[in-house]
Amino acid sequence: MYRIRLASLDDLDALCHARYRVYVEMDGFLPPNEERRVVDRYDRLSETTHIVAEAEGRIVGAVRLTRWSQLGLPAFDYFDFAPHLPAVDERVANGSLIFVETTYRRTRMGHNLMMHWYAELLTMRCTHAIGVLNPPLVPWLSSHGFQAVGDAARDPHTGVPFVPVLLNLARLNPEVAAAATGLGSLCPAGKYYDEPPPPPAAQTEGEGRGNA
Repeated sequence: MYRIRLASLDDLDALCHARYRVYVEMDGFLPPNEERRVVDRYDRLSETTHIVAEAEGRIVGAVRLTRWSQLGLPAFDYFDFAPHLPAVDERVANGSLIFVETTYRRTRMGHNLMMHWYAELLTMRCTHAIGVLNPPLVPWLSSHGFQAVGDAARDPHTGVPFVPVLLNLARLNPEVAAAATGLGSLCPAGKYYDEPPPPPAAQTEGEGRGNA
């Protein structure tokens, strides 16, 4: 069993350490650092919503949603999305830093995190969402309605590969939209999922990790 809920600022330190566990220690996706945390300037913004998955008393998965502010959006640090958007304002949001610990990739945790992410987007009346994805995640999220708007590239500082993607919420996959609308915004207690993990050989959507 695991719970998906909205995180508070009190959860932020544990969340950043959980990101490190996955991105650095489990997947080797990012280089190690002395703080053993993955964090950036967008984490504490009032425009940022953290959706976390919690099991056995700790954070084992998460995804971040950031709405436009004067600081911009995380994905603009990698790619200029402005030519692909009708306007760059509070109706534009950014998905980033999705991860799921290895064990829970044998469940639908990644899928459920994204369904709640879409539900929050729709509740906020956003019209577009952007992101830069780890390339293996592109087919999965393309099936939801995301479209690549540029070629694959690498972060010049870390060497991390990414593909810039955009979602017009009016073109969100109808089944995804219906599921997200049915969920609505998360209540303080969150939502519990009681699903037995499938056999180890089973595969889930994507690889359970992404980048800004």
